[in-house]
Amino acid sequence: MKLLSLDSSTPVLSAALLNENQLAAETEQHQPPGTPNPLLSMIDGILTSTGVTLADLDGFVLTHGPGSFTGLRVGLSLIKGFVLAMEKPVMGISSLEAWARALGEKQEPVCSLLDARKGEVYYALFQNSPRGLERVGKEEVIPPGEVSSRIHQPARFTGTGVERYRNLLQDTLGDRFLESGHDKAHTTAGAAVLAARHRFKSESTPDLRNVTLRYLRKPEAEVHYKAEPGALH
Repeated sequence: MKLLSLDSSTPVLSAALLNENQLAAETEQHQPPGTPNPLLSMIDGILTSTGVTLADLDGFVLTHGPGSFTGLRVGLSLIKGFVLAMEKPVMGISSLEAWARALGEKQEPVCSLLDARKGEVYYALFQNSPRGLERVGKEEVIPPGEVSSRIHQPARFTGTGVERYRNLLQDTLGDRFLESGHDKAHTTAGAAVLAARHRFKSESTPDLRNVTLRYLRKPEAEVHYKAEPGALH
């Protein structure tokens, strides 16, 4: 099975190719604000380096949120174009799960924090079990100061929210804060497609109407539209 995977939920963009249940290639690139999105060129590079064509693919994997509203929509638009052109199925994976899995196997719980702007983070906690990595509780959008009330033992922290709120997290969590730094086993797209490989046949869909983005809160444009006096409804 050959699967192409994309993650555009944060400015740390990534793409990966799974070939016969093994990662054949993966790439990661930071997108500075106001610059063109490089996902298409990243995809082209992966396909060229592996000798795989879009026609060879059996399907697609997409991190479907939470994360940057704009980034998620760009990724979904690309995937929709591929799905419509190739008539192949697609599967969504949580962005927070992908960040946790990108660290590889860890003995400690893993806390994924993605910068949600407006002084908040997207939060989820994961731990290893006999069945593999499992989420503890639900995914939430919370102020970073509330993370400490949810972490009761040392945990590995990962994600763009850690970079932004590192000092606050260190102060409020103390020795419960274990930073992962750049110690990643895979890109987030690579982690997503590895997570999807055993579930793809049962959880993927060829119907794009079933592919939805998970924002955890309303997009800013929608909030502004509803709040604007005299707006049409």
